Amino acid sequence: MMEFFNQQMHLSGLAQAAGNPVLACQINLDKNFAFLEFRSIDETTQAMAFDGINFKGQSLKIRRPHDYQPTPGISDSAAVNVPAGVISTVVPDSPHKIFIGGLPNYLNEDQVKELLMSFGCLRAFNLVKDSATGL
Repeated sequence: MMEFFNQQMHLSGLAQAAGNPVLACQINLDKNFAFLEFRSIDETTQAMAFDGINFKGQSLKIRRPHDYQPTPGISDSAAVNVPAGVISTVVPDSPHKIFIGGLPNYLNEDQVKELLMSFGCLRAFNLVKDSATGL
């Protein structure tokens, strides 16, 4: 995972210097999440642009840890350059946000995205599933 994110940071021009932006990775396979540690606050913020990126066939959700406390005086909403082809899973409220219900349960996330992209580019996408049934 470190190699993947280091490569993506350099390919997207988000790495601020030579070398690896990701210093460490902790993976919890039981709970299906990971923590990445970056060498700088700015590169950490830029990595938020990879929300929704495909990694080994899965769309990743990139978030700050729940206990994250931003450094006073440093904006966490600095200009984040979203790489081409990455569709964020964070969908902010706006006049452009729509809800689509009644989708067939057999459609997976990629199929729903493909269906919606036939109408135009997606800026963000979040497929909500029933936690009890997974559908």
